[in-house]
Amino acid sequence: MSHRVMMNKLSLALAVIATASGCMIQDTNSGVCSHKYLTTSQATLEQIEAAKERWESDLPFCGKYINSYTPCMPEDLNAIREKDRWVQLQATKTVEERIEKERLLGKKHYRYYRNKDCQDSFNAYMCWLNFPRCDEFQESLPLCQSACENMFRVCGFEQDLWRCDEDVIDGNDEWNTRAFFPGQPFRKNEFERGGVPVAVCTPSIRGSASTLVTSFVIYAGVLSLVLLFLLQ
Repeated sequence: MSHRVMMNKLSLALAVIATASGCMIQDTNSGVCSHKYLTTSQATLEQIEAAKERWESDLPFCGKYINSYTPCMPEDLNAIREKDRWVQLQATKTVEERIEKERLLGKKHYRYYRNKDCQDSFNAYMCWLNFPRCDEFQESLPLCQSACENMFRVCGFEQDLWRCDEDVIDGNDEWNTRAFFPGQPFRKNEFERGGVPVAVCTPSIRGSASTLVTSFVIYAGVLSLVLLFLLQ
């Protein structure tokens, strides 16, 4: 079965992640916008250390990726920790499966294998999807297009394989092999004078693309399948 046909079949199984008003957790307004783990440039050293202790305890996997903004998360602490563990499990499993495929196919297919920047950008992507940024109205924000582009770029995917269109592709046109990718529809970053990011999408933090060389519920199995099918 050809790569194109396989991608068409996969596209039929993908469901669009719905967005709606409010801080969304599992497609309901059950999330809360938490400042508990936030560290800013105005924070004192003591405040930064205190926040770090909290996210290292509660979010040992995703904390380092989301501590620069106010994330949408479950209200219950045990649920926060469980979700962080789930994201880590899914991300680790996906990367390991991807590496195994690459090693079997040979060096020209290496993208995740021995590429820590690629693995890190994928982990960040997973965390941003599962703990989206809240805006000033306590609503969760869509993923930044730059986060998607950064992940594909750092992992060495040819640009014609990128899945970072702003709009959702419905599979009924010439781009049907580039159907919905988890995170769509993406939002373009906006900046104030001086390059300061405007909070219009997740993560909307200064340097997120260059440094990480990267209600939402990410369907990790879907993302894993997409990445595996992108092997060619």
